[in-house]
Amino acid sequence: MTLRIFPPVRRAFHRERTSSFLNTDTFWTSTGTFRLLRIDDDVRYMVATAVIALSYFAAAKLGLSLAFTTKQVSAIWPPAGIALAALLLLGPRVWPGVFIGAFLANATTDESLMTALGISFGNTIMGVVGAHLLRTYCRFHITLERTRDVRNFVTVSLLATTISATLGTFNLSLAGLVEWESFGSVWRVWWVGDTLGALLFTPFLLCFSNVRQCCSGLR
Repeated sequence: MTLRIFPPVRRAFHRERTSSFLNTDTFWTSTGTFRLLRIDDDVRYMVATAVIALSYFAAAKLGLSLAFTTKQVSAIWPPAGIALAALLLLGPRVWPGVFIGAFLANATTDESLMTALGISFGNTIMGVVGAHLLRTYCRFHITLERTRDVRNFVTVSLLATTISATLGTFNLSLAGLVEWESFGSVWRVWWVGDTLGALLFTPFLLCFSNVRQCCSGLR
């Protein structure tokens, strides 16, 4: 005797089995769930990490060319936007790309390796914490179509960048590159630069990712 499975049950079983093989994280968007850009194997992971590191490094060199308070503090810091966008799109596992890019950018300036490590740690934590708050607690939609998403994004950016500004300024002061009396003024410039970088460049990269997905869906 042949056992027949009703079509709805068969389709549900197929969807469950397929989703278990995909093993990708999801977060909510206005059109349902948006799957994080898939990094299924070590090669793709390494490529993604390298691209993030190189992008961060290049943007950091551009940002450092705009520094005026000290050589390490810029009035606008594009890498903050790159870090936040990368961690929102690809998830927290790509944090090494942010850290490597930040470390290389800082290690090639006039500061010591320990100072570069401390600053890079702050830059990385800023992106990880910001992306985590948006994805976990704010139910953030990367399309930025809702008013609440824009409001939450601005609020989290203002808060998360205090981490990189505080740790960065502290490490510069600890290394003697910034006077402790100037801590407040340097901190403000650092915070403004990171905040502008996040507010200007993260939405641009998220929108660019949305356009690419829409174009690929039309093929």
